Amino acid sequence: MNVRAVLAKGINFDHIFNPYRDPRQAYTDEERKGSEAALRDDEFKQAAGLGFTHVRLNLGQAFLQETRPPYRIRPAGLTLLDRALDMAAKNNLGLILDMHQIPVPNLTGDKEARQAFRALWRVLAARYLGRKQPLIFELLNEPRVEDAAAWREITLELIADIRDVDPNRVIIVSGGGWGGLDTVIELGNLKLPNLVYSFHFYDPFVFTHQGAGWAGKMLGELRGIAYPLDKDQLKAEAGKLRAEGLETGAVDDAAWGGGGKDQLKQELAPVFAFGKKEGLVLYCGEFGVHKPHAPPDSRARWIADMVSLLEGNGVPWAMWAYHAGFDLVDRSGQPIPALVSALGLRKP
Repeated sequence: MNVRAVLAKGINFDHIFNPYRDPRQAYTDEERKGSEAALRDDEFKQAAGLGFTHVRLNLGQAFLQETRPPYRIRPAGLTLLDRALDMAAKNNLGLILDMHQIPVPNLTGDKEARQAFRALWRVLAARYLGRKQPLIFELLNEPRVEDAAAWREITLELIADIRDVDPNRVIIVSGGGWGGLDTVIELGNLKLPNLVYSFHFYDPFVFTHQGAGWAGKMLGELRGIAYPLDKDQLKAEAGKLRAEGLETGAVDDAAWGGGGKDQLKQELAPVFAFGKKEGLVLYCGEFGVHKPHAPPDSRARWIADMVSLLEGNGVPWAMWAYHAGFDLVDRSGQPIPALVSALGLRKP
């Protein structure tokens, strides 16, 4: 497998396998039917037609496994996942099985959660051993382990579990602190074959997450923030926030480097340098702009700048997301033309 070619241009599919629910709760027939309805060949076909080379398939744990001993696997979930693999293969798309469980499993403080997680990866490794399609495993989306040594230990443990079954599987690893730039550098070169080193990027947050109330009340109040960032606009927004008694530090500081492409370049430079120095395959598994309140032209400019910087440094990527409020497509399922152009894709 040419890993860089497979990962060149990707899109996240978070709308199928229920990543945002507690896996300790019983998985229902209604949820299973919802996943069956959401798993559509025409969406994989559309992604391939636009020129994406892979789908990052965001998985929840509950549809695959009970997370209390003896950690029974749910056959219906595996059968449904098989169908997703078949759709990707049919449409000549690479596929990342991204364990995207939120809430994130407590792999440092909960022995049962850790054993269940290890057992699940061993099952997936065995099930897809020898399958003839570009298939990559991503250990855990945005881990919440601030202790770098502890997360490195867990990462190596999970790699060993998979490689004990499937020695040649390509595996994506990331840093322990939310999968950011600094933490993948902190993880360091694990000096193992067939690894890809992932990071996510959403700076400046006051632009990419404006209106996203789930990310905090301050961000939820922001509307119409333009990119490149305008200091006068930010000053006015900070005044409104202060009048509501909200913290404004993130808004005050957002345009420290001019608020445009040069600022993005400066922020990304350390991870690019790390990858080049160590000879690693880097991968930006998420970047995007929350759609509801971002000016459409600004949204397209930020995404175009990100693609330019990533591809200019030989870093493959996956945009967040097909849906999820960061939408590539509109309500009718049609790709948004400005984003298609910004991503350098083929017009439908």
